[in-house]
This record gives sequence, C-alpha cells and structure tokens, in this order.
Amino acid sequence: MSPIQAVTDPAELALAADIRNRLGLIPPLLEASERFQKAKGQERSQSAADDRATAWMQLSHTVSHCMFMAADNLRALCTLMMPDGEGLTTYAFAHYPLLRAAFEASSHALWLVSPETQRERIQRLLQTRAAETGYDFSLNKTLRKVGPNAPKDQQRLATEAAKIGDARHAKHMNKIREIADASAIGHDDFVRLPGYGDIVAIAAEAADLNGSYATTVWQVLSGLSHPSTSRAVNFSALEPISESVDGVTHNLLTADLRWVQAGLLASLAHYRMADSLIRARMITPANGV
Repeated sequence: MSPIQAVTDPAELALAADIRNRLGLIPPLLEASERFQKAKGQERSQSAADDRATAWMQLSHTVSHCMFMAADNLRALCTLMMPDGEGLTTYAFAHYPLLRAAFEASSHALWLVSPETQRERIQRLLQTRAAETGYDFSLNKTLRKVGPNAPKDQQRLATEAAKIGDARHAKHMNKIREIADASAIGHDDFVRLPGYGDIVAIAAEAADLNGSYATTVWQVLSGLSHPSTSRAVNFSALEPISESVDGVTHNLLTADLRWVQAGLLASLAHYRMADSLIRARMITPANGV
C-alpha cells in the first residue's frame, strides 16, 4: 500500500482547493434539488402532460431515478474525498467510478428532459426503457444458465430473478409499443439507445457546453474506472522514483487533479441544468392545455 503523500506543488494545491470548495457545494445543492423534486408538477404543466402520455412508464419516474443515482454518487464522492468534512483526500482511481456514474446519470436526466417537443421527450424515454428491457432479457437468459451444480442459495436467487424477468419483458415491450403508437412514434425510432458518449455530448450542448469536450471527459473517466494501463499512464500524475540498470523507470502514480476537477465540473453542470429544466417542465403549461 502506498503511503499518504502530502501535496506541496502550488498548482496542485490550487486545484485541490477548488475541488474541495466544489465538493462543499454538493450537500446544499442536492438538498434543495431533492426537496423540489418531491413536489408534483402543476396539472396543466409539460411534466404532467408527459406523464399522462407515458403512463404507466411515466417520464418523470425515469428522470427522477437518474437524478437520484447522480445524487447518490455525488454524496459518496464527498464522503470518499472529504471524510472529515474539511481536508481533501484523493486516491489513484477510487473516485473515478463515482464521477463517471454521477456524470452519466445527470447527463441521462438532462438528455431526457431537454427536447422542446413532447414527442422527442417521449421518444427518448422509450429508447431508454426499450434498452433497459433488452438488457433485462439478456440477463434473464444468463440467469437460466445457472445450473444445478451451483450452491442452493445461488440457484434460488437466480430462479427468483428469472421469474421476474419472464413476466416483465413482454409486458414492458407491449406498453412501449402502445405509448409509441399513441404518440405517432415509429417502432424503429426507439430500438436503439445512443451510447453514453453521445448522450453526454447531446446533454452538454443542451446546457450550452462543448459536446466534444464532454465526451472527452466521459472517455477519460470511463478509462480510469477500468484497469486500463494505457489510460492510467496517460491520464495520471507520474513522479519518477528510480531507474533500474536496464532502463526501467519506477514511478509514483497519483491522480491527475485536472481530470478530477474536469469530471466534477461536468457532473455538477449537467446536474444543475437537468434540475433547472425539470423545474421548468413542472410549471410551464403544455401546448394546447
């Protein structure tokens, strides 16, 4: 285990101070956001109209889940990086999965609520729900491969989950088609959910940010959330320690605070913009209402 390294470089200290200050803004931001999200949208609002058009797969439910997941990961990030509530602690990699999950979830919420037309908002919901149903179907097939040689508790857990999947798949796909037909959305228009590289770019542009840069940040966070030697070497801070007689350099690897800051800024920007649009959809009258 590597010893704790104190930061002394002035540039790194400035980055650390900025990260610490922004982490400190997260608890009040989430508290205010979640307090508002508990309220129901006005009956004649865009949000209420979207939910009526998508019942019982209400758009607001999926958006709320995305925001809850983003908030949960941001809270965990605060706990990980500021365990005493004051000083900043960074790890080589542990914070990147939390940043990635927060960025993806807040971007997905923003991607869902940002279209100006109800039809496009519904289409994006159906893309999301159809993809989830497909993933569940694939999982269900894997669950059925858990054979009789597995321990009894594993067999029981897999069997229970497979039963849920059987009942849910057909029901959900039928409902997705029903909602699509009622909104004049072709069945080919919801069969593919964009990857998160595209979702974060589209979400960034909805927030008047650079979509290509958002995708770059997501790719770096993703690479550092997996055991990628190349990504770790290229996007971490390396401090040479020694060199062997064969020319092999030994380095101390620590997090590059610039990418920690970039991931945090992107996640918070998308969360705030999604929160703002959710509020707007809850009070803005729907067309024709």
